[in-house]
Amino acid sequence: MKSRTAPAIAAIVLLGLAIRPSAAQPASAPPVSSKEAKIRELLELTGEAKLGAQVVTEMFGSFRKSLPDVPAEFWDEFQKDIHPEDLEELIVPIYGEHFQESEIQGLLDFYRTPLGKKVIQELPAITSESFSAGQQWGKGLAEKAIKRLKEKGYKLKA
Repeated sequence: MKSRTAPAIAAIVLLGLAIRPSAAQPASAPPVSSKEAKIRELLELTGEAKLGAQVVTEMFGSFRKSLPDVPAEFWDEFQKDIHPEDLEELIVPIYGEHFQESEIQGLLDFYRTPLGKKVIQELPAITSESFSAGQQWGKGLAEKAIKRLKEKGYKLKA
């Protein structure tokens, strides 16, 4: 299954959610609301609950390739302090802000249908292919802009 990650998500992981000071939950943690429970169920059903783990795996694979002089032990030790489930903790309130509980229930109902299951299955590939198409499109636009700038006599720095 292809990943749904994007550079922005990797940046989020690096900037704030990857390392948490304490894994312990406070004894007086507020009870989970019905809406929050449904959001968590939706994230699990759609596979988004596993997104943090995918981001970490891909990010550290990239780090290891781009920084070959850094010993594997460093990355292994650093990775012990990363908790991918923290991304879910950031995503739950975002869904809560954008959807009413009844809408979350509608999404749950939809994703349990054959079409909803197909959307879950196909969306990672669609997202990846769309991202690639967008990159190609953007590259073509940049090339056209550079060509036009040169035709109009503008000097471009290398």
